[in-house]
Amino acid sequence: MDLNQITLEAKDFEESLKFYQRIGLKLIVLSEGRYARFELPSGSSTLSIHHADHPIIGNTVLYFEVDNWINVTLNYVSLGLNLIRPRLMKIGDGKRQGSATRQEINFVFYTLA
Repeated sequence: MDLNQITLEAKDFEESLKFYQRIGLKLIVLSEGRYARFELPSGSSTLSIHHADHPIIGNTVLYFEVDNWINVTLNYVSLGLNLIRPRLMKIGDGKRQGSATRQEINFVFYTLA
């Protein structure tokens, strides 16, 4: 099974559109002011945004896997993104699990102002 897409509601559609393009997602579908779908730099999943006047705010958190979190952070800062709390999480213990060896994977969680 593969995850096809995640769709998020956005009150400010245009700002959301700009944000996801700034962090490197490639716009692949656009219905002006209403819906956009992005391709991630790697993998097969996509991210979509959909305009909503009154979005339902939940506890949705997106985690993107990156190879070098320091370079990603420096790049985002150079783009003018307001990163108020970068945090590194490491997962994986290097032990065999099933038929594959797990590697340590770095994630960065950004809270944006």
